Amino acid sequence: MGSVLKSCYTLPHLHTLQIKGFPNRYSTPAVLTWLSTPCLRDLDISFDCPPRDPSDDEDGPDDPEFAEDMGWFMHSNSGRTDTLRRLRIHGIILPWMTLQLVLETVPSVTRLTLDAVSFEFDPEELCLVWPDSLLPSLHSLEILRADDTFDCQPIFSFVQARCEKKFHSGRSDGVRHLKISKFCSKPTVGQGAKESAAAKALRQQGVDVEIVLEDSARSKTKE
Repeated sequence: MGSVLKSCYTLPHLHTLQIKGFPNRYSTPAVLTWLSTPCLRDLDISFDCPPRDPSDDEDGPDDPEFAEDMGWFMHSNSGRTDTLRRLRIHGIILPWMTLQLVLETVPSVTRLTLDAVSFEFDPEELCLVWPDSLLPSLHSLEILRADDTFDCQPIFSFVQARCEKKFHSGRSDGVRHLKISKFCSKPTVGQGAKESAAAKALRQQGVDVEIVLEDSARSKTKE
């Protein structure tokens, strides 16, 4: 948001907020900037918009102001960031850096669900990286209905780094549950074996890992 908010609606006892049906991928959920929810614990933001046309060069990822709106909502309006525990984002295409900025606004979240969310990053980068400092309170991570370009390895590396940090710090908390479901139009043996090995390594460290692959006909296979 480029201007100062003139007024907002305070919902002092609201614990769960679901905002669904944003019809335009280029319209950020600026409605958040009009709300003050100091006791919010569960936030669900869902978009209902057509998929992006990959052949249209002008049909790019969604507006990065989403991060600014979330930052305003969590810090300026609600005035605190320590009550939110669960966050679900559904049906949006975001540059990875924008998504990272969104997640940095919610350090108290213990359960994160990214459902049908596509990440885009600079093609000059070797891979997408999740900093191990992101979401320090996270216990459960679910990446659902990812497209067939989604690379699981950065997620595995993120959870692995958090496991190592937990071990060295002697803390009892950490990521305990990881679920990834994605569509695979052309599954590759090598990639599948690599993902299976990474999942096995995490299970050995006490993480409940579930990987679900769905082919183009939407038939499911569970690792």
